[in-house]
Amino acid sequence: MYKVKHILLNNQNGISGIANPRDIVLSEDHEKIFVASGDNDALTILNADNLMNLPFSQSFSEKSFPDLKLKGASSVVYSPKHNTVYTTSFYSGSLTSFATKGKSEFYPISTLSDNIDFKTAFGDYTKIKQQDSLGLIGAWSAILSNDENYILTASYQSDAISRFQIDPDGKLSFKGKLLPEHNWGRPTSIEKTKDGQTLFVAGFENNQISVLKKAANQEYQLKQILSHPTLLGPQKLVTSSTGQFLFAAGAKSNSLVVFKKGSLGNYLHHQSIDSQQLPSGGLNGACCIALTKNENAVYVSGEMDNGLLVFDINQHTQQLTFNRKVESVGGVDISKVSVLRVADSGKYLFIGTGKNNTIVVLQIKSAL
Repeated sequence: MYKVKHILLNNQNGISGIANPRDIVLSEDHEKIFVASGDNDALTILNADNLMNLPFSQSFSEKSFPDLKLKGASSVVYSPKHNTVYTTSFYSGSLTSFATKGKSEFYPISTLSDNIDFKTAFGDYTKIKQQDSLGLIGAWSAILSNDENYILTASYQSDAISRFQIDPDGKLSFKGKLLPEHNWGRPTSIEKTKDGQTLFVAGFENNQISVLKKAANQEYQLKQILSHPTLLGPQKLVTSSTGQFLFAAGAKSNSLVVFKKGSLGNYLHHQSIDSQQLPSGGLNGACCIALTKNENAVYVSGEMDNGLLVFDINQHTQQLTFNRKVESVGGVDISKVSVLRVADSGKYLFIGTGKNNTIVVLQIKSAL
């Protein structure tokens, strides 16, 4: 069912800058792999060929490039239109841009940050709140608009969703905060439907998900706040391609919760699965979700647990059923997972294992 394609270990076999991988993104042509390293404080770039061989290419770290402000690098956004990559950094409270002009290598072009000391920002935020103009402190995740003209960032400590415009050269400019008076509940994951009309924001501390929809003026408006007793500490959100289903990983409730779009357009609770319901556990610190290409199955892992959980999605009942727990592949243990990413081709699953400082690349052999 799964075959180990690669095991990438930090500081081994020419690979570095992948300690505690927090995000893994593939370029549109699958020739570059971008990794946000939370412990190396780095954006690391791997080359890739059609056989998914992954030699090391570049790494930009806080240590080597302090002006880039990459402490606690947390997420990556890739824009094919601009040939640019953008990295959020949790502790630096920053959004850093990298570009390539038809060359094989990337180079930094700008960093946006309020330059607030992270110890102060995370110690007593009230002292520096007035200085936090960009809303990037505790930047956790980011998404690219469908037209690739702007980026939205979700920042935990700032409790903000910020909007940044991308100019023709790929540089960013701050364009304000989305619904600045709204209580986001300390946002972590931000996702949108494939058509970009609906936006979802996970509020970790408020155990909520804010649902926004585009109005006639193309601005997002708050439409709904989702919550459920089985969803505590939502950390990761994923939507189905049609937007009919919203999957949420509850890190505090050790659960996978599914919401379904109702006939009136609102989202309703559909199903909940917690670690205690499973024969072998696996959802402690639930943090990571990925759908298979044909959306017949979903992968889920917990950062405080071991293994990769596979759930089948019944196409008739639309309910999830437990398929298996993959604890090791080819003698490689899978534990402390921090990120899951299915390649657009559907042929490969990338598994980042947080404090194990490893990226496992699995070739998906079945029809999932």
